[in-house]
Amino acid sequence: MAEAFTRVYFSSWSRTIHHGSQTPVRSASATVMWSSANPLAAETRSVTFRGSFSEPFRETHGERLRIPANQCCPECFAQLPGTCHHEGLVYGHDSQWSESKCLLCTCAHGKVTCGPRACPDLSCGKGQSPFIPDEECCPVCAHNGDLSTVEKAKQNENLVVHPGQCCPQCEPNACTEAGNEFKHGEQWQRGSCTTCVCDHGHSRCQTEKCPPLNCDKGQIKIKRAGQCCEDCVTSKGSCLYEGIVRYHGDMWNGTGCEFCMCERGQVLCQRVECSRSECPRGESLVHLPGKCCPECKTTTSSCSYAETEQKGQKAIKSFRRLANLEIVREGLCRECQCQKGRMTCYQHSCATCPVGTLAIPQPVQCHEDCLTCTGTPDHCAICREPSSLLMNGRCLQSCPEGFFAKGKVCAACLPSCATCENEFECTECAGSSLLSGRQCVTSCERGLFAAHTHCLSCHDSCALCKGAEPQDCLSCSDPTHILKNGRCISDCGPGFYTSQGHCYACDPSCETCHPSSPSCLSCHPGHALHHGKCVAQCPSHYYKDDHSHCQDCDASCRVCVGPDSSDCVQCMKQEEVLQPLNGYVSHGSCISACKPRHYLDTYRTCRECHSSCSDCTGGSFQNCTLCLEPSVLHQGQCLNKCPHGFYVLDRACQACHPSCKECSGQSQADCSACPAHASLHNGYCRTSCPEGQYLNPAGFCNGCEEGCQRCVADLQSGSGTVCLWCKVPKMVLLGDHCVPQCPPRHYRWHGACKKCHSSCEECSGDGPLSCTSCLAPEVLIPSGLCSPHCPTGYYPDESRVCQVCASQCASCEMAGVCTSCRDPAKVLLFGECQYESCAHQYYLNTTTRICRECDWSCNACRGPLRSDCLQCMEGYVLQDGICVPGCSAGFYQDAERCLNCDEHCEQCQARGLCQQCQLPYASLNGQCVLECGKHFFLDDLTRQCTACSSSCVECLSAEECRTCGENSYLKSGRCVSDCGHGYYADWKTRSCHANSRAPSLYINGSLLVPIGGVKPLDPTLLSIKDADSQSESMLLQLLQLPSNGHLVVLENDRERILTKDDTFSFTQLKQRAVRFIHDKEQSKGGQFMLKAGDPQLFSQPQTVPVLALSYQPPIVISNQILYINTGETAVISRSVLHISDFDNPEEVFVTVMDPPKHGHLTHVHSDAQVTHFKLGELDGEKLQYVHDGSKGEQDRLLLQVNDGHSYQNVLFHVSIANKSTIPIPLSTHLSVVSSEHTLLSLVWPVIFLPKKPLTN
Repeated sequence: MAEAFTRVYFSSWSRTIHHGSQTPVRSASATVMWSSANPLAAETRSVTFRGSFSEPFRETHGERLRIPANQCCPECFAQLPGTCHHEGLVYGHDSQWSESKCLLCTCAHGKVTCGPRACPDLSCGKGQSPFIPDEECCPVCAHNGDLSTVEKAKQNENLVVHPGQCCPQCEPNACTEAGNEFKHGEQWQRGSCTTCVCDHGHSRCQTEKCPPLNCDKGQIKIKRAGQCCEDCVTSKGSCLYEGIVRYHGDMWNGTGCEFCMCERGQVLCQRVECSRSECPRGESLVHLPGKCCPECKTTTSSCSYAETEQKGQKAIKSFRRLANLEIVREGLCRECQCQKGRMTCYQHSCATCPVGTLAIPQPVQCHEDCLTCTGTPDHCAICREPSSLLMNGRCLQSCPEGFFAKGKVCAACLPSCATCENEFECTECAGSSLLSGRQCVTSCERGLFAAHTHCLSCHDSCALCKGAEPQDCLSCSDPTHILKNGRCISDCGPGFYTSQGHCYACDPSCETCHPSSPSCLSCHPGHALHHGKCVAQCPSHYYKDDHSHCQDCDASCRVCVGPDSSDCVQCMKQEEVLQPLNGYVSHGSCISACKPRHYLDTYRTCRECHSSCSDCTGGSFQNCTLCLEPSVLHQGQCLNKCPHGFYVLDRACQACHPSCKECSGQSQADCSACPAHASLHNGYCRTSCPEGQYLNPAGFCNGCEEGCQRCVADLQSGSGTVCLWCKVPKMVLLGDHCVPQCPPRHYRWHGACKKCHSSCEECSGDGPLSCTSCLAPEVLIPSGLCSPHCPTGYYPDESRVCQVCASQCASCEMAGVCTSCRDPAKVLLFGECQYESCAHQYYLNTTTRICRECDWSCNACRGPLRSDCLQCMEGYVLQDGICVPGCSAGFYQDAERCLNCDEHCEQCQARGLCQQCQLPYASLNGQCVLECGKHFFLDDLTRQCTACSSSCVECLSAEECRTCGENSYLKSGRCVSDCGHGYYADWKTRSCHANSRAPSLYINGSLLVPIGGVKPLDPTLLSIKDADSQSESMLLQLLQLPSNGHLVVLENDRERILTKDDTFSFTQLKQRAVRFIHDKEQSKGGQFMLKAGDPQLFSQPQTVPVLALSYQPPIVISNQILYINTGETAVISRSVLHISDFDNPEEVFVTVMDPPKHGHLTHVHSDAQVTHFKLGELDGEKLQYVHDGSKGEQDRLLLQVNDGHSYQNVLFHVSIANKSTIPIPLSTHLSVVSSEHTLLSLVWPVIFLPKKPLTN
């Protein structure tokens, strides 16, 4: 069975090479395992890479070859997003690993970042320094006496000073083998099987042992050049490439970026990819000869050189760029050179004297400002004027900005200072920094605000602020207070709500609002509450209830005055009309048509007709269309009787025949009274005019129209005639001619044919009311009119003739079956008109006055739908017109109906009484709020805001308070007025703190202060330990005033002198706001007494020693050779040895560390040998050197000058000569060792003279 092997995947091969010749590349080799992609040909292959390979190369399927940045050998890289490749391994995104004990690497988005492990913050005490022990990563504190300034070189290490660095470093010894030097940790090969490493100067080697090797059938053993152990390779399919035999499966580096592989006798080559490289600042990608991929190399060859230029009283520091190898001179003997981006400075050495010559001093006059100078004449070491200040070798009257007078020199202020008066505080800040308590900070701390360049104190009520006034607060110092217009107050008051510690104005329309949102709770008179806002009028679909809330109208109402369907003022549906309840109110129900005796106005509202009308088109008495009995309708009015010329037909006045003055019907034979000059004969009105003539209104006879035998004047039109009879007997008049009979759809009228109305099939007279039969499908109504249907009160018979309904029916389907009732007080139920109202579970169609059955769920309703219920069956309540077993979420039951709860409320008892709110809201006093606010806590189970205890402002539960109100303090989760024994009250946090143990005050050494100077107190000198109190709450009380100065505390940038029993806080101590000022007239040693206290208990008093020191070391003004003859005595004068101390001369003490060899030091007029003396004795020339007469031309003394704080070692030379010779000055050499153990060598220039005796 084929085995699985690690595969190398190549995306594409660039070319195929058969046994050809290429330029040979000499390189090391490495081998990887390879398997064929063909499972049947699976075999182990040795793949050889040519190049500087250091590790075996393995690649898996789906990976590609890539050369890492600044590397030679390729590696496999997975094409997965975010993975990292480091040291031949693949790491996933966000993974971490350790390169060494002190190094931690992280993979992030495909990029590896390595750095030192994080060490905890370290704060060393006085006299201690950070120190990293052997085999450790992080520093620890060690006493300065345990370490030297230059760390001692361990065994097998050397001190090495690297170029461009000042101090030496310890480096392990190197190893040497076969003439080659290897550094510590460097590896090399000793033969093909032995690897060596240099370990602190010792070579440690390990020889690889080859395991037994058994090759498969068809394989042979080979040993490759530079390889220790043999490999098994396939005996067939080898390649000859550049004169070298390659075996099947071998891989090697061809040329540049090309890698080749021997595959069954063929050489296949592929170009590899270069990984993306990001160079650090100052480096760039460079293609090096013989390398495939670019590497990061330093491109910066120039240097940045800092130089200081004095302009008046101000020292200006500037930078300029120096080219590589450019030299700049600093004084006479010092030069600096730019070397590959780094400045290297060195001191010139002077040439030695020729053989047979001596060196003698060559005096150089210092600048007139200098008392002494060094290096160059204008570089002062000591100023001539006592009031001058020394800075960079120049004598100034005052220090420039950024410097302060420290004794007789100008010292630099803190880097953050623009100006200062001492080394620990500023008077002005540099850049954008702010001055806070004489310290420069990037931002003001809590309780302060930025005002131009200073941090000033906020008002006491403010924790953060933007100004000094009480209305400038940004947060409150009292945790129970809240912000309102920049002021800290205990309660927002009406018209405001609270959110995240701030008071915000309610919506302008509100009278009051929710405690945690701007939504209104109540409104001003005349306004209504709608969706959290107060409105002057509820919008459409809403009405204003008795509580001044906008409530939903009935679904049929667009505008309403109440929740019922009868409370509509405007209808929702356009096809419906509003039927008011009565004539005195404007609201009513929305129905399909108006009730009887009502008309529809332009606003689609049904209005009552005039009292005289039974039906109408308007509200006036002239708008009637039907009259109440016994009145009759005439031209829109209801009259008691018709006027002259009219008769009553269907309770309406109809016009008489033109020949009649009054009548009882419409024909000429129906006259009951005739006009003047005519007489009534058998219903006809006759005149005295003969046939063929008619009597005109003037009483004269005129002729009829031609062909007309009889005619009358047209009284209705007032002009013309109406033909009554044809001249030819048995003929009837049809239009203007006479015919034997009238055609269909015509009727005969007094010898004339008249056309029936268009609606009639047959008729008996003129107009639509004279029909005797109708065209299908219309029916004949009693008035003779053809209509689509019978009028109210009639039903059609089988001949399509309308027959009158029963007396109680206003309408009917057939005889005895009413469809509407004649009596408006009756309703139609079950086809009968004998009930005054509908039965239960029936509703009245107000248009038809018919009772219809309700939906099965309704006990009373207004329509047929399930949502038309007005009353429910027992056990059900009405919600949105639907009968339900109980009110759903967001509704509450009011009697037998469900009304909407407030917004965001799921369950309530009534408006404003919410019991359960929608998430994430909670119920507070019946209102749904996002935050419970002060004095309440949220019960997560019930989602209710429950009141805290009476004196609690903020709480987590009824038993656990978090913040207490005024005059109470938090103790064990409860608010108490008195913390009790063993506790103290913190008024800032309103809490009780356990306080059973008094604090302890520790004094760590003495307070060292410059003579006449200022020194701040800090926690390194004073420390307080209290097991049950915070350091911020500690106070220190001054029990005994300082004996050699006074204490001041800095408050609001002003110093306040502390008197006996005054206190200051530990916070002020940490801020270095408490300072000791030494009185120069007082003694240098002194003390004061303090005790520390928490709000209840005090520590034992502790004495703080004070020692005023000279921070200006003694200065050697002159140190000349003392010339003396053999056996004589010479006084040491000021011109020979002059040592000065500007601030502490009386305390300077000189000790003879190394006495002279050829004499001794005594006081003048004394023979006792002097081993130490005071500076005043040297200044008073009270010391002398006594030569003992022994042989020797030179003698010297090593003196140590000590002012109690610093010391200097002075080497004093004595030249001894015979009396017959003149002393020749030797090289004047002053060696000084400072208190910091740094060797300083000062050499004056000398002139070398021939060494031979001279006579006087």
